[in-house]
Order: sequence, then C-alpha cells, then structure tokens
Amino acid sequence: MAVTVALSAKAFVTKKEIREALFVDSQEVSRTDEELNTLYWMVNDVCSAIEAFIAGPVIQKSYTQVDNGGGEYVFLTTLPVVSVTTVTERGVTLSAGTDFVYDEEVAAIRRLSSYATDVYTASDFASGTKAVVVTYVAGYGTQTVTNGELVSTNVPEDFKLACYIWVEHLWAKGPSNYSPEVGVATGTRAAIPYSVKEILRNRILHVHWIGI
Repeated sequence: MAVTVALSAKAFVTKKEIREALFVDSQEVSRTDEELNTLYWMVNDVCSAIEAFIAGPVIQKSYTQVDNGGGEYVFLTTLPVVSVTTVTERGVTLSAGTDFVYDEEVAAIRRLSSYATDVYTASDFASGTKAVVVTYVAGYGTQTVTNGELVSTNVPEDFKLACYIWVEHLWAKGPSNYSPEVGVATGTRAAIPYSVKEILRNRILHVHWIGI
C-alpha cells in the first residue's frame, strides 16, 4: 500500500510538520504507509474540525454573500475578512471608496451617498430580493502547493499548535481504531481536547465579538 492521502484545501500543517510534531524521525522510515495515510486523514479532519469550532475559515478563500439591502450596512458573515473583491447593487458594480467602504470595526460594507460632498456620508443600499451581492476573501492564512503537494502554510502558530495537540490526542488513542475509509473518529476519541479549546478561545472571541 502506498501513501495516497493528500492534504486538503483546509489543511494548515504540512506532512513534514505533523511528522516532526509527533515523531522523533520526521522521515518516518519506521512507519507503514497505512499508518501515514491514517495520520494525514487525521490532519485533514482536525483542520476541518477546528474551522467548525471557530466558525470560520483558517485558510483564506473567496465567499459570495447575497443580501436584500435596504439599510446602511451589509454585515459580512464569514470572518475574518481579508479583502472585499466586488460589491454589486441590483447588478451594478459599486466603486470602493466612492460608493461603499468596508468598516473593519463592525465587519460590514457601508453604503456611501452618491450626492454628498463628503464621501463618508452614509446612504442606504437599494432594497429588494438579492439586491446586493458581495464577494470577499476571508481567513487567516494561505497555502503553498507545489506539484499537488502542500509544502508550506502561512497561518498563525496557535492554529498549528492546536492541530498538533488534537492529532496527537487521536494518535495516542490508537491509529488502528481510526477510520481512514471515512476519515472520521467517533466518541471520546473525537472529542476536542480541553487544551485545544483554550488555545482557540481568543480566536472565537475575536471573530464573534469584534469581527477581526
């Protein structure tokens, strides 16, 4: 059996990093291909579970949000926001800085008045079903993939530490009890360790309390 499991688009630690975190020999000449496949399944699942726990992406990706408009703000639902790509109102593309601004303090697109001499004078978005469409990028960091292999990530270290601890927790329970066929651990083996919750607690507060 060969090593066939690739790290996913949500993974934020590399194969080398997870081996170095868990094992003395980072090349893992003493591990079977089946064990390594299981390990990489664990990484994929834990990275996805961490995103679910913080209710937001770790690896940056593009999102499209549709709103009915009618108010001064369109609040973005996926945080943290890295950049706003486009804002359209009833099919018309709006200009950043003239028609709208992104307000980081409340994580929202603010409509500006087209008639005021001060461009920061607020207006309201046109109302109507799906009147406003916002595309934007959200997340904490990026991946570098070479020839289909994840070679590095640029994410805050607390996310990586949380992944190492949770994967180690699963591995210590016995990789033979993990299910690489479906990539799922159940029961007490799957429960998020308390230390991981503590590491990620501030990320949850940042996203849900201040939007950054």
